[in-house]
Amino acid sequence: MTEAERQEKIPEYATLIVEWFPSTDLAHCDWEMFWEQVNSALYGGFPWLFKDEAPKPNGTIPDEDPWKVIEWRKVKNKDLKFVNDIINHNAPWLARWLQRVIPDQAMVKAVLHQAETQIRREARTARWA
Repeated sequence: MTEAERQEKIPEYATLIVEWFPSTDLAHCDWEMFWEQVNSALYGGFPWLFKDEAPKPNGTIPDEDPWKVIEWRKVKNKDLKFVNDIINHNAPWLARWLQRVIPDQAMVKAVLHQAETQIRREARTARWA
């Protein structure tokens, strides 16, 4: 994939995350906490999250319908009541499906950054509404 093709795909994948995000069942006020955990997984505190959930070699599925991959990688929700439990359930799900849909780690980070910006903006807007 050329750099131009990668740059063209980033907004498409970011939109996929934004459309997936409501399935986390998090309240708007908790969306930023979710992203703190994802960022910690990418840049420090929980590096195991993306490493443990990484696909095996040749485990990415860029040509398959991403929504099928998302559903396939979902783990049953066990009646989660606390925000931390919901985040701890959904962050690994994101790591599982995202790394199977997007072919390389640098692209994953760019996509997550773009999706995070939009989702945080929506969360702030909802708080003030």
